[in-house]
Amino acid sequence: MIRLLARVLLILTILHGVLMGIALAAGHIDSAPRRELAYYIHRHGRGRVVLLDVNRSLAVTLLRHDPYVVSLAWSPDGETLAFIAYDNIGVYRPYLLNITSRKLQSPDRQTSSNEAILWSPDGRHIAFNSYVGPHPSIHVINTETLDVSQLVIDNILWNGEPSWSPDGAELAFTGRGQSIAVYAIPAECLQNDCGPRLLVDHPATDRRPAWSPVDGQIAFVSDRRGQSAIYVTAAGQEPRYIASLNFGSTSLAWSPDGRMLAFTDAPRTVGSAIYIADLDSSRVHLITASSEVHASPSWSPDGRMLAFVSRRINRSAIAVMDLSCLEQPVGCQGYSHQFVERDSHV
Repeated sequence: MIRLLARVLLILTILHGVLMGIALAAGHIDSAPRRELAYYIHRHGRGRVVLLDVNRSLAVTLLRHDPYVVSLAWSPDGETLAFIAYDNIGVYRPYLLNITSRKLQSPDRQTSSNEAILWSPDGRHIAFNSYVGPHPSIHVINTETLDVSQLVIDNILWNGEPSWSPDGAELAFTGRGQSIAVYAIPAECLQNDCGPRLLVDHPATDRRPAWSPVDGQIAFVSDRRGQSAIYVTAAGQEPRYIASLNFGSTSLAWSPDGRMLAFTDAPRTVGSAIYIADLDSSRVHLITASSEVHASPSWSPDGRMLAFVSRRINRSAIAVMDLSCLEQPVGCQGYSHQFVERDSHV
């Protein structure tokens, strides 16, 4: 009798799983929004790129890649993962990994730095900093042909820190002309000979542009008040002060709806913290402990969660925070968040 009951339960479990799969495929069940996080983990001399379903806590290895991997970035359609990694001769190189086929591609004879890579909104190009020549410059990959072009502009000694406009029509960047300033260049000029426009016109040092995903606003870092600070501006408008910084090398990350801006700063001599600026209320929230090292904030597509790298005692982990804590009277400091795996990078 016990064996018979066990078989019945097994059959019912299998049938339930099949029916659930059919219903989900047909769209008959309202499932929670998909939140998939890609990260790299390196342990005991072995590395791999992992895809994590945050809702279901399921992790799948996408690629075993022992050399160091940094700067992972999703394509707009979620089908391809770009990243920077050491190749077999010890230099950083950009790679493209198709999630479905697991096909790995890389441009020929092209090296880069270990800095961020950015997809254009239409998925046709990837921009990144490179140090192939005597000065840093932006390189752009055509994702269909894997051809690489270098951004070379007259009277600008070096350029870097690219950021695409929401419609992909322009590429903002930091350039060293008469001063260090923020420029924008039409995307069509990446293949043709035409010049940029000065996006932020001020004699101070302006850099690290980050275009809002929903409108013409752009965030940047400037020392125009004698101290590094974050500003937001739009075409024809005076830049709006957002927050002061103790350390100018911040990471800026817009929320998908363009209402909030996550950034990093070092409030003390040791450690770094993540803040979120609410642009509607002008409030700035400290969301992580300032006595530890937290970096590289990245928003979920629905804007409800924030992933970031958390380092403790020379070890790293991926943390995922539910931003409903912003609505709590005590804020997000000390708010529990989910750790993924140690020795990993977003």
